[in-house]
Amino acid sequence: MAIKVVSFDVWGTLLDTDKMFNAIISQLSNTLGIDVDRVGNILLSVYSDVKDLRRYGDVDGFEIVMLSQKMLADRLGIDVERISMAIENTFSSIDPNSLLYSDTLSSLEILKRLGFRIGIIGNTVFWGSICTRRLLRETGISRYIEIQVFSDELRIQKPDRRIFLEFCRKLDVKPYEVIHIGDSVIEDIGGALSSGMKAIYIDRNGTTLGGARYIAIKSLGIGIIRTLNDIANIIEELS
Repeated sequence: MAIKVVSFDVWGTLLDTDKMFNAIISQLSNTLGIDVDRVGNILLSVYSDVKDLRRYGDVDGFEIVMLSQKMLADRLGIDVERISMAIENTFSSIDPNSLLYSDTLSSLEILKRLGFRIGIIGNTVFWGSICTRRLLRETGISRYIEIQVFSDELRIQKPDRRIFLEFCRKLDVKPYEVIHIGDSVIEDIGGALSSGMKAIYIDRNGTTLGGARYIAIKSLGIGIIRTLNDIANIIEELS
């Protein structure tokens, strides 16, 4: 079956999660006067715990933003309002283009020229989708995007297959006509495959590729890439 739609995860796929986290960590450290390494370790531990809650469906997509901020505040021993303010200040001060991976815009341009419809299926943690949507506009990503679906708006999170199926419903396409690209094996690849989509895992460190440029397993509808520059090639092999 021909692929008509390409859906993307945002953080770790189109925008650099590590740079965003580092900016928030620096903001919190400077504001609170707490050692930057301590803040970083606490933020990453909260992130890990919240991802587990998200994956097992123990909290919905809207509540998880408030919960993650509350968990971070509790472990730092401060009021949650200071977390919210630090995150807001970070988004106001950061250069949006510094968060772009070098292959993001060029790959979206190629997909658009090839006639693919493009969308976003994103989860949220420490900040809501309103912040991510703003960055997508400011970086120029949104001009390639037909639809954006976020967990805090639907109150459904990846890997729950329902968020992928809702994406398909909004675009009036069948799951087998969509290929999803993301950096989480469980949330992106597992969720997409469970809905009937094909899936591409982006492994920017190349640890799963064993020296190969990319891997396509057509019988399973799965691909692995290190760079978004190989999307067009792997879609062709998986179609």
